Amino acid sequence: MPQEPLAPELQSFLLEHVESFEQLELLLLLCRERDRERTAAELAQQLRIQVELASEVLHVLCQRGLLAARDSLSEGPFCYQPREAALDAAVLQLLHAYESNRLEVMRVMSANAMARVRGSALRAFTGSFLLRKEKDKKEKKDG
Repeated sequence: MPQEPLAPELQSFLLEHVESFEQLELLLLLCRERDRERTAAELAQQLRIQVELASEVLHVLCQRGLLAARDSLSEGPFCYQPREAALDAAVLQLLHAYESNRLEVMRVMSANAMARVRGSALRAFTGSFLLRKEKDKKEKKDG
């Protein structure tokens, strides 16, 4: 039985706000426990990832307005606290989709990751031509 595709607005939310599976898991874990504050070390242990990675992911999610840290200069504790009601609604929609249609969420995230890689490679490729063109102009001017 084929999986039902994610709503376009949820696909856009994933593309703009959630780049990795670590971000997804930490965001949804804190969303499920929205009244609880957790440190990076606690979350890392629960998800079995390195504390440094958990800390980096938590800070990114804070910058994107999805989480809050009691002290932004420290390692937390962190809690689920979206900056806007629209973000909260999107995360709740994502939570529901992840619980009912996990493979489709993972498929969309994988497609988004590939699109980012392709876009980065294309920018690097076109950037090399721009640098070459500027270098050629400078050589003609100096020569």
